[in-house]
Amino acid sequence: MKPELVRGTAANSAVRVGLLGCGGRGTEDATNLIDTGNARVVALADLFRDQLDAAHANFDKLQQAKGYAALDPSQLFLGPNAYRQIAASKEIDAIVIATPPYYHPDHLEAVVASGKHVYLEKRSLSMYQARCTSSRSPNVLKVN
Repeated sequence: MKPELVRGTAANSAVRVGLLGCGGRGTEDATNLIDTGNARVVALADLFRDQLDAAHANFDKLQQAKGYAALDPSQLFLGPNAYRQIAASKEIDAIVIATPPYYHPDHLEAVVASGKHVYLEKRSLSMYQARCTSSRSPNVLKVN
């Protein structure tokens, strides 16, 4: 048996991450996943074009330096429904939610309902709400 068949390839070993909320905090969180984890940012979503464009340029540069492909333009989601679009993407394993806290309940519900893993950056939900939401999915809910 060939060793590469047992170990897999870099392409199927990296966690494919989507970033919902492309401001400074979200960009930092997702950058840390690239630098310290086995992750690639493959999708971005934001309410504002300037935030989305800045994050797009940043992640293309970071990831190309590591030999990864540039972000696919079909995985860039803009506007008030961007959170639903990124949650529905088949290209993502996990989503970092880095939006303002008042959006967290709706964003968390959409991501969990889509069956993806989620990292929620702030405790804007009570732990009871988080447990109730996460109990509907076998995936990991990380509330930091």
